[in-house]
Amino acid sequence: MNRNKKVLCGAVLAAAVTALSGCGTASPAGTASGNRESTTAPAQAAGTETMTAPAMPSWENDAQVEETGAGAPAGFQAVAVTFRDHNPIRAELVVPQEWELVPVNDAEPHLLYSPVNILVDGECVGFLGNFPIELPEGTSPQDEYFYAAVYHQLMSSAATWDNQYTPVKQTDTACAATCLATYEAQIMPDGQPQENPAVLAYDLEQGKYIGLAVKEGLLTPEQQTTVAESLTLAAA
Repeated sequence: MNRNKKVLCGAVLAAAVTALSGCGTASPAGTASGNRESTTAPAQAAGTETMTAPAMPSWENDAQVEETGAGAPAGFQAVAVTFRDHNPIRAELVVPQEWELVPVNDAEPHLLYSPVNILVDGECVGFLGNFPIELPEGTSPQDEYFYAAVYHQLMSSAATWDNQYTPVKQTDTACAATCLATYEAQIMPDGQPQENPAVLAYDLEQGKYIGLAVKEGLLTPEQQTTVAESLTLAAA
């Protein structure tokens, strides 16, 4: 795949970063980056739109994707994604058969670390990535909105992954859920709001969470649930 196309797909559908109907460029300064503690925003590519991102630490993007050959429901494929930034983790999940997962592995800023582009027929339609869990002091898993503290980098007033948040499977230390990554009209270049199907999963023992989002219409609610139910996180 052409490297320029990979970079343009890198931080797609990203709340508080790059919001398009498809894929976008690297996000502004302060987001996950290969240049540690970088404070310089990359140049905006032609035909893309960005919005202000919250300040975040930086790190090298490093992901690996493999097909596991494990059993998967009809129309799905089983894959494993190893995120090697920070404390390495391995995410195993099933995704629609027509999806191709391509690691970005660049040194550019993105909303989530080590993003992996989701392609359908060569078009970047979504992404997944991971992030260290950074809980505010005094936060407890028993809190009603504990998940919002886990995913606080993805929660803002005009761009958030907090809509229709629905846990699919949950333990004392881990949870996988479906949600919508939504963007209000006033922050969109075309003035049109977006609702992109997404999946979130965290594991407190591993100290990380992952997020996956695709273009509207790319996942039915049933498919979204299947992906979330399949998700497991483990040390790599």
